[in-house]
Amino acid sequence: MDDKNRACRHFIIGGTIKAATSSVFTYLSAHPEICGSSVKETFFFTHEYSGNTERDLERYSRYFTPHRGAKVVVEASPNYLGYKENIAPRIKALLPDAKLLFVIRNPVDRLYSYYNFAVGKLQLPAELTFERYVDLCEQYSLGSLSSEHAGIAEKHLRALEIGKYSKYLQNFYDAFAPERIKLALFDDLKRDPVRFMSDICRFIDLDPEFFRHFKFNKINVTFSARLKPLHRIAMLLNRALESALRQRPDLKMRLVRIYKRLNQDREGYTAMADSTRARLTQYYSQANRELGPPLAGQELPMWIRE
Repeated sequence: MDDKNRACRHFIIGGTIKAATSSVFTYLSAHPEICGSSVKETFFFTHEYSGNTERDLERYSRYFTPHRGAKVVVEASPNYLGYKENIAPRIKALLPDAKLLFVIRNPVDRLYSYYNFAVGKLQLPAELTFERYVDLCEQYSLGSLSSEHAGIAEKHLRALEIGKYSKYLQNFYDAFAPERIKLALFDDLKRDPVRFMSDICRFIDLDPEFFRHFKFNKINVTFSARLKPLHRIAMLLNRALESALRQRPDLKMRLVRIYKRLNQDREGYTAMADSTRARLTQYYSQANRELGPPLAGQELPMWIRE
């Protein structure tokens, strides 16, 4: 690890999926005292971690090129929270002084957003209804259905289960002191992004004034494409060019707007059936109530209080 990386503090956005982590990462990367990773999701602690401290520090540092004035390096791999293996001890072993952020969202809405996002990315078949998708996820969670028999990748089938945030957060509270973990609410980001980002800055001991007049663009918005083959090519190009485009966010925004004009069918998605919402609300009710203590002192949204 070079001297610039060694001098910076580490901050990791560890979850959750479809809770605006792309937006938060992009906003933070614009801060003059922060260096964002070359790719948003390094997946380092799921895919590359070996347990060899010297080698792991060297490999991890390759994701960052701190500029003059950078005090914090940040990555955002939202699968860290719900990953099958225990990621928390790996982060603790390699980066014992790291601080972590978990942004959580009503798990019912998060699951529906994830499903629509995966369909839009052509990762789930368009003919698969949300209700059938929930059935498959539940069967997988109960151990009565394999990924092979479902014909769906395991990461998609686990999307239901990982909405039980309290279960997975406990791994991180067991590894880190509470003051090193910030649990934030997606609802708060939507309601007041300036306050939300300022709170994060204070958590990592940086100047929050930067966000007072910041332009908050929505990042990674779900939409469906008219021409599927073209969309596949666009996604391949996006992955291949991510490192370069991360350094030029304004250029990326312009390219996305042009692409949407060319190939967007519609943005967003239709409302969830009431019966499905009721079913999922019941499924998550106990886990949601368990979020009360770690969020003590914050105004709790209705989905946690119910």
